[in-house]
Amino acid sequence: MSVQVSYKKQAILGLVFIFLILFVLEISINAYDYFTKTCKFIKNADAFDNIDLELKNQTCFDQQDLDWGSVPYPYLEPNQHMKTININSDAFRGKELGQHSDQKIRIFVVGASTVFGSGSTSDETTVPGYLQQLFDSSTSQSVEVINAGIPGSDSTNELNRIKNNLINYHPDVIVVYNGWNDLRDTYSSLKHVQSPKNSTFYDELTNSFWYLISKYRTLQVIQKFTYYSEDTDWQDRVIYEHDKNDLDKKIEV
Repeated sequence: MSVQVSYKKQAILGLVFIFLILFVLEISINAYDYFTKTCKFIKNADAFDNIDLELKNQTCFDQQDLDWGSVPYPYLEPNQHMKTININSDAFRGKELGQHSDQKIRIFVVGASTVFGSGSTSDETTVPGYLQQLFDSSTSQSVEVINAGIPGSDSTNELNRIKNNLINYHPDVIVVYNGWNDLRDTYSSLKHVQSPKNSTFYDELTNSFWYLISKYRTLQVIQKFTYYSEDTDWQDRVIYEHDKNDLDKKIEV
């Protein structure tokens, strides 16, 4: 005698089966990844030649584990403390800000991943970190250099952030170092100026969803075998084709 199963139960069993497959796949990938290490910084980067393998791996995992928000522009969640990256209570990379004083020069360095230090082995081995060391060793003047870099940002996001956030910290100097992401972005995205708005419950839910997705190591390993495959030359991966007809317009923006 055959037993018929309702479509509803079939759908539930199907979803459970898919979930189990993804769960087992993730467990297997994590075991594989523990020994092979998914890291775009490790290979093809001479800056890492003399750095311990464990530390190189740690820079990758810390970068992947950063918690983000996106409204009204991309930002890092505050109070994130990892082995190679510290995001302070004001959401800047590095130690807590000192007390504002007229006797101190406060310098904000604004930019994207180059300023933030994506792939840097510590908060001190970033562009703002080295700049702080130069001031500390060359002048008796009290100078505070603040790393306000946000990986992936462009000049539109940075301008909004300066006007609506950073200016509240009483900067004496703002250094902006960018250009690459502006070149990659489309003219329309650079021209669009987002109006400041408060984060909604939907925004927070979306941020949390993408943060959880970023923890799914299987996707990172798939990326490893496509975008970061060993048989692909590094320069072929980072050189992009651009519409040269838009360059003048982008510069005007």
